[in-house]
Amino acid sequence: MNIVIDGNAFLNVSASIVKNMLQKDKRIGEKYFVNDLLDDSKFMLKQQAAVTFRNFVINYFSSIVSPFKGSAGAVFFVFDSKSWRKEYIKQFFITEEDRKDDQFEYKGNRKYDDKIYLFFELFQNEILSDLKEMGAASSRILGAEGDDLIAHIVDNFEGDICIWSVDKDLIQLLESGKRSVILVTPKMMTKNKRVFVAHKKQEEAPIDIFNFESAVDNSNIDELLREFTQRDFVKYEVDPAEELMLKVLGGDPSDAIPRVHPKMTKSKIEAVISKLKENEGDWSILVHKLRTNDPYVKDMIVEASTKELKLTTQELQDQFRKTLDFNIKIICLSIDHVPAKLSGSIRESFDFNSIKRFDINSFKKYHSTK
Repeated sequence: MNIVIDGNAFLNVSASIVKNMLQKDKRIGEKYFVNDLLDDSKFMLKQQAAVTFRNFVINYFSSIVSPFKGSAGAVFFVFDSKSWRKEYIKQFFITEEDRKDDQFEYKGNRKYDDKIYLFFELFQNEILSDLKEMGAASSRILGAEGDDLIAHIVDNFEGDICIWSVDKDLIQLLESGKRSVILVTPKMMTKNKRVFVAHKKQEEAPIDIFNFESAVDNSNIDELLREFTQRDFVKYEVDPAEELMLKVLGGDPSDAIPRVHPKMTKSKIEAVISKLKENEGDWSILVHKLRTNDPYVKDMIVEASTKELKLTTQELQDQFRKTLDFNIKIICLSIDHVPAKLSGSIRESFDFNSIKRFDINSFKKYHSTK
């Protein structure tokens, strides 16, 4: 199974834990950084802080890849850059009042340590280069978020994929069937470490094990899931289409994404989803249609919501559609939704034919010598 690691999440988790460790280390003092002796305007990690971070990162990465044992394939690290979504949101909320209040700043409620970049630089400049020598791939593209890159890998790289991230938005990428795409999340602010898998459709026809073209060998994924549960992960079966639709209709306050309509309450969302399930022959295909910007599924959502919300005029329907288009573009992870120039850069940056299998044995030897 191939592993895709949300690099910013990995570093934020690592830095957060290490900072807590350093606060208890009397050798460090109040701050984990000092002014650079060669340039007083710059900063650098204290030596013990750098050593602690390096050791933690190697151990943490080891804990991520170790459940895969001999089944590990390629390993991707993807990183955020300046997001195209911020500019798109500013263009959408065009009133002077909205701009003045700045109430729709994308992910505006999130606070960051202004010196955390020192840990990121140490990882990028030293640790990651060692992992690349063992076959790990790394991607960061100006203007793209890590989620965009993860979606592109899932859509274009063959084989089973495990995504490691703290971002539950990635549930929309999960698959079960001809291949498996799963999401693994660390504990952080939740009660348990979790592994999310797409639920299997009840109406799926039994597999003919004597037909090699139709047979799907799930032994590897089943063994991997057992390995995760033995390591205290809790398994959750989810419906990727329903999770995506809940956010498209209900918005997400943490990312400053509005409800598609002020009166779109939880009960109304459930009613709209129920109507869509009646009309859509294969509900699971809905997630694919949303992510590929299919106008047909948008029409279905508008029709079902118009009746539920009693949008009696064309003006109300047009405003609803405008917000719906906005939410879909911001929420759905696919380069079909990103600006054309950026989507071209994403495609050009990945040469999947050159991706190598990660050398677990070399990593273990490297780890044992540190």
